[in-house]
Amino acid sequence: MCLKPDGDLVYPMPKTEPVADKPIAPVAAESKRLGSLAKVLISAVWLLVLMEIAPRLFLATNLVSHQRVRRAVLGDDNSSWRLFWIILHRQHEEWTGKYATYHPTRGWAVIPDLKNMTPFGKGKFVNSNSKGLRGITEYEYARTPGKQRILVLGDSFTFGTDVSDDETYADDLEAALPNTEVLNLGVQGYGQDQMLLYLKEEGVKYHPDVVILGYLNMDTYRNLWKFFAFAKPKFDMTPNGLQLTNVPVPTPEQVLAEEP
Repeated sequence: MCLKPDGDLVYPMPKTEPVADKPIAPVAAESKRLGSLAKVLISAVWLLVLMEIAPRLFLATNLVSHQRVRRAVLGDDNSSWRLFWIILHRQHEEWTGKYATYHPTRGWAVIPDLKNMTPFGKGKFVNSNSKGLRGITEYEYARTPGKQRILVLGDSFTFGTDVSDDETYADDLEAALPNTEVLNLGVQGYGQDQMLLYLKEEGVKYHPDVVILGYLNMDTYRNLWKFFAFAKPKFDMTPNGLQLTNVPVPTPEQVLAEEP
């Protein structure tokens, strides 16, 4: 305390030391960083879960009844077609129709010995012979004396989806050519890879004079996939040529067992 000239008393301020910022303990900093990281990871996991589950729930309730939904939401790839098949299969439907069955090499094939099945509506009949060829006519592997033989390979347009046996173009071709047998080996959903295997496994046994390939551009894309209407074979390009993969084709039970 001191006396100023004007008589006022002045009280000195106490001296204080500057206070430095206290450092954060290393353990607390590490805990804070781990907490932030955990929040990011949890958010990422939830995002992935929502991205997976939400489309599945949406597709499961809308996919079968609205084909436009499938085209808009799913793509043309193995995973999309696999999911599409799973949903249809669980609702006791098949994209390949009720006239197809599992095949270990080609994925699926026409069921043998179909008798007047009507999958396309009233008045449209589907039959197959004992070897799974469209129609009721039985063909031996040995040639019929005095007759030419034509073999037709293809997809649903060749098989004759939505029409009766006598309305397929194979049947029309046979009617137009005297002394000629036309064997319809068309199968709904086939790519050229499956057609090639069908020719090698069965077609050549009939000793055809001519083989006709029912070509559609969309079939070429099917050659790129291991799954379309169902799991299927696939040829890969290698330095040594084409290499057949995904054979034997997994069964429906194996495909469903892999589905989470």
